[in-house]
Amino acid sequence: MRAYSEARRALQGALDILFGRPNALAAFDFSVEGFWGSFAAIVLLIPAFAVSTIGEAQLSIMLAEMPNGVFPWGPFVFTRAVALIVDWVTFPILLGLAAKPLGIGGRYAAFIIVRNWASVVSAAIYVIPEILLSFGLVGTDGWLLASLVALVGVLAYNYRVARLALGTPVAFSIGLVVLDFLVSIGVSTLIDRLIGP
Repeated sequence: MRAYSEARRALQGALDILFGRPNALAAFDFSVEGFWGSFAAIVLLIPAFAVSTIGEAQLSIMLAEMPNGVFPWGPFVFTRAVALIVDWVTFPILLGLAAKPLGIGGRYAAFIIVRNWASVVSAAIYVIPEILLSFGLVGTDGWLLASLVALVGVLAYNYRVARLALGTPVAFSIGLVVLDFLVSIGVSTLIDRLIGP
C-alpha cells in the first residue's frame, strides 16, 4: 500500500508539472529509497509500451503491405522490450557520471526521481498517435502529424521537468532534454541493429 500511495502521489506531481500547478515537487519522495523506487515506474510504462509497439508493428505492416501472419512479432516485441529496459537506465547512468562536472551533483537524484515518474506521463502522450492509428481514426499522414505534435509536447514537458527539478538555466535545460532524446534514439537504433528482426 505504501508503494501504491507513493506512486500515486508522484504521478500526481508529474501531472501537476504538466499543467504548471504550484508546489508540484512536494509530491515526490526525494529520499534514497525514493530515488531507487522511482525506477519501478518502468512497470507503469508497460501499457503504453504495448500500445506503441503494436502501433509501430501495424504501421510497418501497412507500409510494407505485409500479411499480418508474416510479421516477426516475437523478435520485434523482444527487441523493443530490451531497448526500453536499456534506455531506462542508460541516461541516468551517463548523467550520474557527468553530474558533478556539470555542476548539478546536488540536484541529480531529485531530477532523476522526477524524470522517472514524469516518463509515465510522457509515454501516455506518445501513445495517442498510436491509438488513433490503431482505431483507424487517422492514416499514415495523420499519424505522422500527430506523432510530431506529441514529440514537441513531450520535449516541452521534459524541459519543464528539467527546469523545475534542477533549477538550471534555459540553455542548459534544453541541452539536457536534447541529450536525453538523442540517447534514447541511439539506444533504440543500437539495440535494433544488434538483435532486431
